[in-house]
Amino acid sequence: MTPQRGSVPLPTTATPPSHALTVLVAVLTLVTLELVRSSGPLLDMAFSQGVVSTAGAALLTYLLPGAVVPILLLAGRRLGPLGPVVVGTAALAVARLLVQGLTAGARFGVGLATVALGVAVLMVAVTALAGLTGGRRATAALATGFAGAVGLQLVLGTWDAYWRHDAVGWSVTVVIVAGLLVSAAAAHREMPSTIAPVRAGRVWALGLALGLSASGSAPCSRSARHG
Repeated sequence: MTPQRGSVPLPTTATPPSHALTVLVAVLTLVTLELVRSSGPLLDMAFSQGVVSTAGAALLTYLLPGAVVPILLLAGRRLGPLGPVVVGTAALAVARLLVQGLTAGARFGVGLATVALGVAVLMVAVTALAGLTGGRRATAALATGFAGAVGLQLVLGTWDAYWRHDAVGWSVTVVIVAGLLVSAAAAHREMPSTIAPVRAGRVWALGLALGLSASGSAPCSRSARHG
């Protein structure tokens, strides 16, 4: 039945495109897992100041994402529905490049702050994807990122690019950062402006889950913390 002239078109309930956002969540998961693994060796540096200092640094690192999320929501609200995700991803890309060039003690504060930023950005991105497509696709994107992180770690011989200051380390880092930026830009372009903006979701336990999942591989990287 064809609509008559002057009739009001019916609203569509079609799911908005989210292919690029799905890829972005997978890449963010890979990057965040690498950062979470790095937090173990970084926190080891605080043992010289005592166990209390180490515990405080760990607690602050994994509580900080809860404070970063509202900042991202506020900073990106004028850039469209995925503005917070785009702003957060861009900041994470810069931070990841920065921390790659730091060594020893200079990495401690910047490295742990980057861990918190990565967890916060991933939380916002997962919330956005789950809100658009449901939890099944968000879970699949997370699983893909987990698999990619494990595969990359095996290829690198459990010595993450984060701890490498050679051509391999920088090459992997640049490729990952480029993947973040390209997928974030694509997700921003494909998302209709009529979609409701991203809101803080109930994914507060994501940081804990990432920490637990990465804890088994963290010791493999600790020998490289002075590298």
